[in-house]
Amino acid sequence: MSSKEENTVKITKSNLTKHVIESFLSEIDYTKQYNAKTLRTMIDKAYKETKEKMVVPKKAPSEYNLFVKQKNKELKLENPEMNNTEIFKKTAELWNEYKKTKA
Repeated sequence: MSSKEENTVKITKSNLTKHVIESFLSEIDYTKQYNAKTLRTMIDKAYKETKEKMVVPKKAPSEYNLFVKQKNKELKLENPEMNNTEIFKKTAELWNEYKKTKA
């Protein structure tokens, strides 16, 4: 890991506003006077740049998601003539059976 990566703070939803404001303030030259349109453009730019750096953690798939993914693949291989709607209906039936046996 490079020293740049080590010093980088992850930007998440909870600290996005803070980072946008910090980025915006770092661009301001306090010796100049700005009009509202220029300030708006600057804050929009700070928001876009910060949003690009944002890290959105991916949620782990649920047991249901994993089950559906696996069963859909199996059913498609076993029954290539079935369309997606039929496959999903069958997967839903299998899930309901699975839940009953698991409980």
